[in-house]
Amino acid sequence: MWFRQLKRPSYIKGLVQNVGSISMALSTLVSSPDTNVDELLAFAPDKRQLIIELMKPVQRAAYGENFWMDSWPFIIGFHTSLIMRSPTIYHDTPSKEFIGDICHALETFTCFPPPRRGSDQDEAEKISMCIATSVDFLMAYAMAADGYAYVTQMLRHRLIPSVLRGAAHLDPSQTKNLGFLMDGIRLYTVIRPLLRQLHQAITLPAVVSLVLTTKPTGQFGKIWSDFTHAIYVGVQDIDEFKRSPKYKRKCYNPTCKVTETTKKFRECCGCKGVPYCSVSCQKAHWKRHRETCGKVEHNPMTSPRALSYYSYRFEREMRALKTEIIAYRDEALAKLPTRQPLILFSDYSETGQRKISVRPLSMFDYEAFTPLPKRHPLIIPCLRLPYGRDHRDLSLHISLSGELFGWFEHTEGDENSRLRITR
Repeated sequence: MWFRQLKRPSYIKGLVQNVGSISMALSTLVSSPDTNVDELLAFAPDKRQLIIELMKPVQRAAYGENFWMDSWPFIIGFHTSLIMRSPTIYHDTPSKEFIGDICHALETFTCFPPPRRGSDQDEAEKISMCIATSVDFLMAYAMAADGYAYVTQMLRHRLIPSVLRGAAHLDPSQTKNLGFLMDGIRLYTVIRPLLRQLHQAITLPAVVSLVLTTKPTGQFGKIWSDFTHAIYVGVQDIDEFKRSPKYKRKCYNPTCKVTETTKKFRECCGCKGVPYCSVSCQKAHWKRHRETCGKVEHNPMTSPRALSYYSYRFEREMRALKTEIIAYRDEALAKLPTRQPLILFSDYSETGQRKISVRPLSMFDYEAFTPLPKRHPLIIPCLRLPYGRDHRDLSLHISLSGELFGWFEHTEGDENSRLRITR
């Protein structure tokens, strides 16, 4: 019934009411605790085709005339209900197209002039409802998608200007979810390539002009200020990281000794992870590199350069918090019944004040930290990165941790393990 409405002429009386009523009925169905959504969707012979069909009303409402936009809150409300009950169904979604549709609709709604005194209040409330439901969906989708790809797509479809304009449309009480959305994006400022994209997005002349025009205030104004501050500080960190002699990249050609100082390196276009100082070095090394090029999927969150950047940030934190970490170490060792390494845990996956902690290795998946050499730092640095609904834990091999907090040395058998702590 829902799909058939799309084929009906828009001038038919009551069409919007029909779409709204069916959408609300579907939302009630999937929101009910008595409904097993996954079991219901299992009846579909092709789940991917079902999702494509479910996207068509969204596309019609996003790109249709104003008449179809009136039904937007009902249509997008159903998708929000569905994604909260069955997040995995959207893993098969062509996310580039879907996020583009949502961001296009949000951009359209926020481009309407903000309501003024004496204006049509019903029209103003309708636009506010469309903006609010769009933001609700984007927040729900963030919990089901690959966070890195999700944020990248939103930035490409001009989310930042839409958020600023949306804050001007909504009452201060309604901007709460806009703030949550920006806080969720701010988590990804630890990821170097995405940080660059965020910096480009907030420094665009159109965005700078919008900030001067809308003048974000109240709770959203504070969140926007924290958001931009985190980006500017992160960009400064990247610049310092690039200037650090320890982390300057070396040409991947073993016969070449050039480091990335005045000359900018380029990466292999096949695997995106191997730097060369020149085309001639890449050609000279191709016979060896071709055996592994493209066989390992490139992930910007865990690439060799990304791991170096995380190590750089961790080293700086360990030096700044040395006294505090030593106190945590001594407290943790006093509570352990057996000798075992410790984890210096830094969580970037939660909003709010980030804290570090020292925990026993037994609290984590041991396989994620193996194989450990016979002599390794007593405290193993580990950071948790945001990844949509989930997170990723990465252990880092930083020798500075051993120099600051001690080493763990062991031979065959636990009884022969030696614990040497640097004082």
